[in-house]
Amino acid sequence: METPTAQAEQKTSPKIPRPVPPEFWGRNHWNLLAYVETRCVDYKGIVTCLHMRVHIDRHKDLIKNEAPIFTERAEKRLPTMLKDGVELSNHDDYDCIDDLIAAGLIKPLGRDVQFTVFSMTEQGWKAAHLLRQHRAALQEFETFTFEFEDANSSAG
Repeated sequence: METPTAQAEQKTSPKIPRPVPPEFWGRNHWNLLAYVETRCVDYKGIVTCLHMRVHIDRHKDLIKNEAPIFTERAEKRLPTMLKDGVELSNHDDYDCIDDLIAAGLIKPLGRDVQFTVFSMTEQGWKAAHLLRQHRAALQEFETFTFEFEDANSSAG
């Protein structure tokens, strides 16, 4: 028998495979790609949890040295917004990072207690370039689409 929480999650989080395939991506995934690209260009690829949606109970190791205001924000457990306004609960920006890695857009270079270092792949640079053009045309992250070069992946 399902718990009320499990029933509520089914309404907002339909059966989405993990890692989340690009055709399901919405605002949070594309926004995060733009963020990682900026960090690669301006901050040597260093990404800190201070700028991320982090579920505190799932990533305590990443936020143990952070300020109380960050910890308070991390306790809110904001869902990931997918395409067409679908909410994916129990999925934060670090899960989105895993999805970006699985799609071949970024790759991890190392991890420390307080930050992770990433680089963009060639396909990631192409997607980020098109995403910036999309945003420069005053379009929203959730309406962005990207045609992956790999026939096994596609963003919708």
